[in-house]
Amino acid sequence: MRIILAVMLCVAFTSVVEAQPQQSLNLMPLPAKVQTGNGRLLIDRNFSVSIAGHHEARLDRAVEIFLGHLRRQTGMPPIDMKVTDSASATLVIQAAAGTKPVQELGEDESYKLDVTDSGAKLNAATTLGVMRGLETFLQLVQTSSAGFAVPAVSIDDSPRFPWRGLMIDAGRHFIPLDVLKRNLDGMAAVKLNVSLTLFYEQLVGAVTITDWAGGLVKAAVFGVIIVLSGCLRGMQAARSASAVGRAATSAVVTAIVFIIATDAVFTTIYIALGI
Repeated sequence: MRIILAVMLCVAFTSVVEAQPQQSLNLMPLPAKVQTGNGRLLIDRNFSVSIAGHHEARLDRAVEIFLGHLRRQTGMPPIDMKVTDSASATLVIQAAAGTKPVQELGEDESYKLDVTDSGAKLNAATTLGVMRGLETFLQLVQTSSAGFAVPAVSIDDSPRFPWRGLMIDAGRHFIPLDVLKRNLDGMAAVKLNVSLTLFYEQLVGAVTITDWAGGLVKAAVFGVIIVLSGCLRGMQAARSASAVGRAATSAVVTAIVFIIATDAVFTTIYIALGI
């Protein structure tokens, strides 16, 4: 009887072990294909990155941003982690091609990330794909008994939706520029690719031409900064930087003509400018 009971317990324990799911990974959004492996890649002061294949300034800047985030996440000093030309770097990046001068919807953002206990390889069709893969790598970093590490994993990913965006309304509620840039970092972390920021919005009774022009010019300048910051993080604006400048100029001219033509001091008018 005891032997039968022991056999039943062994069978039950084996079934439970086999039924356990794969190691859970804190990834958002969840990649299209994920296969976990055995072991982990330690992140220490000898961590290095090399870029093979296509090379462009935007890719270099993306790697710099990645290393900056990794340093803050692990608390390691800047002098440790570095970019090298060595093929034996901890993380080897290879992009087949670059991106268009002006980012467009529908560009290839796919990537393949392979991590083992001896190193990691990130392959992508474009620089945009590399950016998405680097964000996934950052999400995989976790603490372990030996320090910071990335679990062994193979990820093959591409976005499900071509338009993944967020609107930030800085027209009704003032938002400092550094906060907007931090929001862009958060958007990039979850692989959003379109930003719409409302910079200037005014419901006015009695105004001066200087008030109109000043507000709209500031909005245009902030708009260009955010467009460029988003571009470095793999995001495009709902409207281009040049469109912001044209819209601001048009709005100023319209306001001047409206005030001169109507002489309507108490007329309420409404303008919104965003990118």
